[in-house]
Amino acid sequence: MRSFKPVTPNAEVLSLLTGAGLPTSDLKDSAPRRFCGLYQDDVLIGAVGVELHLPAGLLRSLVVAPSHRGLGAGAALLDRAERLAADAGVRDLFLLTTNSAPLFERHGYRHVARAEAPPSISQSQQFSGICPETAAFMVKRLE
Repeated sequence: MRSFKPVTPNAEVLSLLTGAGLPTSDLKDSAPRRFCGLYQDDVLIGAVGVELHLPAGLLRSLVVAPSHRGLGAGAALLDRAERLAADAGVRDLFLLTTNSAPLFERHGYRHVARAEAPPSISQSQQFSGICPETAAFMVKRLE
């Protein structure tokens, strides 16, 4: 049975992120973030984070364990992240991705020019230095 639980970027979450080649170097700074883990029978199978730059947010670190990919876990985590963001007051949820743009397109995200990023997003570590300039920059207006 799958369940969601709030998590911190602990060793278990960091292991999933680094195993998927996702950045973790900025997760120790003071930016306000909310993380959620997806568990299957008490085993962490995925995680996602939202960095709060109100009224904007930055989707962070959506990751699914390789053994659970293609089974809807990514979509479930994305849905949970959007709800976490909306509940925190985020109106526009931005993201950067180097390899998952089709997933986000299917869920209503649209590509935007990096120049359209609000200052709070463009000044984040993720945007300003961690993700390459070639990463797709996308946004979704949350209801």
